[in-house]
Amino acid sequence: MWLTVLLCVLSTHLVPRLTNAQVATCPDLGVPSNALRNGDGITVGAAVTYTCNDGYALNGAKTLHCRANGTWSGVPPSCDANCILSQWTEWSGCSVTCGDGVRRRQRTVMQEPSGVGMVCGEIDDLMSCKLRDICDCDGFPVGSSRITHERPTQYHAADIIVIVDESSGMGPAHGWIPSAVSALEDRLVNASFGMITEFRNHYALVGFGRARLPNGSDAFALPHALHNNAGDTIFTIDTFKQAFDRLVADGRIEDGYLAIEYALRNITSRQGKQLLRLGELDIETHVILISNEDRDALQPYGNRIWRSAIKRLVRRSGATLHVVVDQQFHADNRLALGFDSGWLAYFAGDGGLYSTSYHSSSLGHGYGTTHRDYTAAAFELGGTAWDINMMEHSSDAVQSFARAFVDIAFKYISRHQQPCSLCHCSDNGRTVQWECRRARDQLECHRQEDGFE
Repeated sequence: MWLTVLLCVLSTHLVPRLTNAQVATCPDLGVPSNALRNGDGITVGAAVTYTCNDGYALNGAKTLHCRANGTWSGVPPSCDANCILSQWTEWSGCSVTCGDGVRRRQRTVMQEPSGVGMVCGEIDDLMSCKLRDICDCDGFPVGSSRITHERPTQYHAADIIVIVDESSGMGPAHGWIPSAVSALEDRLVNASFGMITEFRNHYALVGFGRARLPNGSDAFALPHALHNNAGDTIFTIDTFKQAFDRLVADGRIEDGYLAIEYALRNITSRQGKQLLRLGELDIETHVILISNEDRDALQPYGNRIWRSAIKRLVRRSGATLHVVVDQQFHADNRLALGFDSGWLAYFAGDGGLYSTSYHSSSLGHGYGTTHRDYTAAAFELGGTAWDINMMEHSSDAVQSFARAFVDIAFKYISRHQQPCSLCHCSDNGRTVQWECRRARDQLECHRQEDGFE
């Protein structure tokens, strides 16, 4: 008890009492760099609040109070720099020409962070991109590099074998052939096919199914090559009409498989590529079969030829098969002129024009086993199939048919004109090679699985 009284007496004498005239004040704290202070009071109970300028972060207590003993409740805070970044740049182009790649955008540090300031975020941003799975042979997007390779100059020519049914009833279906072949030649020449004098586009005409051969024999007539006035069975467009005029339409028994086999085994085709003194010659071989019936596969010839054998022969010959046969096609609830192997349908239009639409083929009426014998084989070999009955429709439909047939035949023949071996581009420093493949009705370059270094 005496100790408590003593402490109270000492406290009274050692700590002076503050009178109303002697109110405690706190020292002025000032304003920290890059900060704002709200409140100027320094007397007991006064409060000041600090905020930082944009781009800075408060490090310490936001509010300080002046206490009765003349001291502040804390030390003044500081304002530490936040990281300040520039705006993002625009996204770059895709890092690869085709396939999976990335796009990039960047930004720069305009103010480095300090203390408790906000740290910098990513200055590089990546986003996946996929332009497409395919790459056109003759062009690359901006940002890609093209590797050039020395290779011989390429020239192109076509070997076109027209195989025509000579059975009775085929007469009306023969009429469109010369003008269509002539129009096709014009398209090819304009595309620089057959531009070398000694390597022009070649044509051959094979008839099958006629009742009587030139030697007087009849019954089951074997296929035969028709010749021009000079006796040539391989000729240029100049004398195609001479051979065509030797076609007849009086037969009754025919087999298109025998005709295809005869043509590919007996008519010399300039297959594939040939190295010439002046460059490299690329030959396109196309077989066009025209018939209004299915196969008459009679002994002793026809039964030995199966569709699989014909397909192997056509492939070994490097040829593409197109058929104009008695087979109806339907798409979009309309009768179609024909289809290609990519399921692009062709429709007759006004004024001899035509339209197209991708659609699964719906087969209508076909003569006998025409679909199994011819249509399916053409599709399986990557060719086209057309309805010969269109020759019995209006003149507009006939013109549409001929125009569509010529356009698509030209597209198929010229599809390798831009060699895909020239398709090279840089993929993150690694050279990638592209190879030719068919995709619907377009030739495209696809990225090889393994590429090359």
